[in-house]
Amino acid sequence: MKRILSLSLLWLAACSLTGAPTLRAEGTPSDAERAACAEFELSNPNPNSSVAAYWPPGTFDSDPNLDGFVRAWYSSQLCAMGEPRLSAPNSSDLTVVRFLWLRSFDPGIAIRVTRSSDTYRLTAIRLDGAGGYAPGSVDLREERTLTASEWSQVSATLHRSNYWALPTSDRSNDGLDGSQWIVEVADADKHHVVDRWMGRDVLAIGKVLLKLARLEPKHPARN
Repeated sequence: MKRILSLSLLWLAACSLTGAPTLRAEGTPSDAERAACAEFELSNPNPNSSVAAYWPPGTFDSDPNLDGFVRAWYSSQLCAMGEPRLSAPNSSDLTVVRFLWLRSFDPGIAIRVTRSSDTYRLTAIRLDGAGGYAPGSVDLREERTLTASEWSQVSATLHRSNYWALPTSDRSNDGLDGSQWIVEVADADKHHVVDRWMGRDVLAIGKVLLKLARLEPKHPARN
């Protein structure tokens, strides 16, 4: 937590709150945005960077400084991956579950599962940078169709975790370095994101998605 706060002060010194990333039109980032995000350094950001937040102000914290820092951090990783912004699809035939795994010194990973009627697709992306520093570029991108049984594992784990009742943030047990587990779901008329240090409330969801993507860590104790 101390590292997060110190880095947020450095970020604010280079980029005032009024110039901080703000919510932009939904969709996937352009090639130019992805290139800027790949080199985005939270400890020494370019104030002219085109990194745009994936979530509106106030999503992760009531403190605008910390919230702006967290949104810039997570957004730069998703942007470098070329991931789309999510929102409530307003359709009962579409559900998107995305897990963003950011370890301080290991490459960022995102796993997205999309249910469209009775079709299920998994997209897994790994960068070549570090989750706590510059994201880098896409090192691995794999897509495959999931079975109905595999989708049921995801859906059941969300239910058991009481996902929709979880608050977006809970910083009562945050620590230094480690990893952030961010699970975002867009389903029918709902859209929610949950962020936890070292997994905690969403640990089971992340583990299921890592297993389905065949990206389980070699050293699971590190989370």
